[in-house]
Amino acid sequence: MQNSIMDLYGLIWFIDETALPDEKSFYARYFRKPENYGELTYVASRYCFRTLHSQVAQYVGIPRRIPVTVDYKLTAPEHKLEKLLEKYLKKSEKQAFPKMDNYELSLMMSRTLSSSTFAFEKMLSGVIARVPEPELVAMQELAEAITVNAKGRELLKVLKKAFVGLKKLGANRKALVFTENLATQKYLVRLLDENGYSVLTYNGDTSRNYDIIRQFEVEADILVATDIAAERFHLAFCSFVVNYDLPYNVLGLEQRIMRCNRQGQKSDVIVLNFLNRQNFADVRMLELVNKRVSQFDGIFGMSDDVTGNFCENAADGITFALEQARSRDEIARDFSTTLEQNEDANTALVREAEDSLFTTFTKEVAEKVTITPQYIKDKTAELNDKLWQLTKWFFTGKSGYMLIEETRTLRLGFKPQKVFTGVHLGRDEYSIDDKILPKSGRYTIASSLTRSIINEIYWRGTPDDGDVTVDVLPEPCRIGYYKIKVMSQTVWNSVSYCVFVGMTASGRILTDDECCRIMEQPVLGFSDKGTTYGECDGATKEKSPNSMDKLVNPAEYIQRASADIDEIQKEELESIERKCYNKKQALIREVEVLKSELRQIELAASHKVGIVERVAAEKKKVAVGQSLKRREQTLFLDGLRLEQSAEEEIKKIVDNANFTTEVYRYFSIRVSGGNTSG
Repeated sequence: MQNSIMDLYGLIWFIDETALPDEKSFYARYFRKPENYGELTYVASRYCFRTLHSQVAQYVGIPRRIPVTVDYKLTAPEHKLEKLLEKYLKKSEKQAFPKMDNYELSLMMSRTLSSSTFAFEKMLSGVIARVPEPELVAMQELAEAITVNAKGRELLKVLKKAFVGLKKLGANRKALVFTENLATQKYLVRLLDENGYSVLTYNGDTSRNYDIIRQFEVEADILVATDIAAERFHLAFCSFVVNYDLPYNVLGLEQRIMRCNRQGQKSDVIVLNFLNRQNFADVRMLELVNKRVSQFDGIFGMSDDVTGNFCENAADGITFALEQARSRDEIARDFSTTLEQNEDANTALVREAEDSLFTTFTKEVAEKVTITPQYIKDKTAELNDKLWQLTKWFFTGKSGYMLIEETRTLRLGFKPQKVFTGVHLGRDEYSIDDKILPKSGRYTIASSLTRSIINEIYWRGTPDDGDVTVDVLPEPCRIGYYKIKVMSQTVWNSVSYCVFVGMTASGRILTDDECCRIMEQPVLGFSDKGTTYGECDGATKEKSPNSMDKLVNPAEYIQRASADIDEIQKEELESIERKCYNKKQALIREVEVLKSELRQIELAASHKVGIVERVAAEKKKVAVGQSLKRREQTLFLDGLRLEQSAEEEIKKIVDNANFTTEVYRYFSIRVSGGNTSG
């Protein structure tokens, strides 16, 4: 949501068309209506999630931000140029901009002049090349003659004072300066370089070379950037942000600050915003920022302030900010105190996070709460081992394929046997270990070759029965693998579970975990039995009953799924209630529109002087009045009908919330151990 509250409408509508009323009703109810933001927050919270700095302050060490907005006084030539621009904008006709709205033109030209006279001169040069309007030429000549900008001069004073103060606080001597204009960027680089600063620039015009971050950290004092650098850059080593040009997009301003005011920052971040109170665009930008801060804060909450206190000049502004900033030692002590004060609450949060991890991921992953680089390396090796075993099994015995064990490479020979349904291999060589191959030849668990193998296995199917021998098994057993799909008649979603069931030769029932441990053992030998079933068979082949089928209890999985499906059902019921509410609001809006129309007709009729005009106005007034009366009379009954219809729909869902299951057996095998018989 960057420019308008309608951005939020579009995002939520994209996810759920029933969540909000129609576009006009939404706009009428929420545009510049902060008193209604509370109910909008409730709706938006079902689709949008945002974690604020204030919500994690008790356990995440993110230092404060200290924003200030400062004014500056123009030089005499700049002031003269501004007066010329004001005079030009007051003209009723402008040859160079015959169709442009005067507000938009004023905003564009004032904003460019606020950035720098160099940016303004460049803009005018382009316009004059098209239409050499005399007043524009006069402004262009004056702008070209100006070599000193008041804002640039103020920036030099600020940097000198800020760098001294930052050093005392233990912060790095670094500044991130944002401008919206490339001509201004060039001017600032020249100005800063002439005054002894080491400067880097970034605007993304040639490439997104992120090496600039490292260069800024170790080499330069200042990075002058456009808003391209407001995204993705991690500059926690810099604690001074200067908004040389103030953007109208409040989230753009927030993004700029967040390059430095982020986790990993060791110092309080000072933010200095330049603003010329005599410039139309600057004042308008500040108004828009404040309105959007209020709007965003009312619905989602803002992390921190972005404009801060207003100071008459930059020197006072930076003095105020430095007085508010803490040293690195003070910040570290304050955070240590915060951790001590919130130790119990933080411990509870960690426990909740661990519980979530245990219930979300597999047991094996959950046991490794800290996912280390070594764990990732080991897991990758394990997956690659399994992938290679699968590959060898799939291609062994098929003509035209060579399996090279040393590099775990699959190589295709002359006219290889067709092995995939509807898929052709794009290369003649794939390898897990041979890194010389191009990217398309790298063979991984996520590659197209892996997907083709797995899809083909599902398509052709696997035998329904078989015998498997493992190394160690106390007692022979039989294991089945099943998929249980749980559905409700009134909820379109379903929940599926895949599970092992088993029984030993002596009749002991095996749990899913016990079956998994058996299935994880290395296989000494196996043989296929029974019929092969796959997706290619469709519904033409029905599996015969198996003794393992009786071990699957559908009621158990209905109980497991009911919580999830109940939540889905709750959302569906809420959706019905929202639709009813939105329809009732649309009816009320129709009445309000008719009332407004009637008031306009009455007002217009009072100014009619002719008999014919007055008669026509009275007729129209009577017609609209009758329509209004009918709508008011039916409004209550129509609302009741909508509520009754919603209640009936809800009752139907609640009454018919019956659960059904589908059980599908993938396979059933007999397992014996190398140390046992049978």
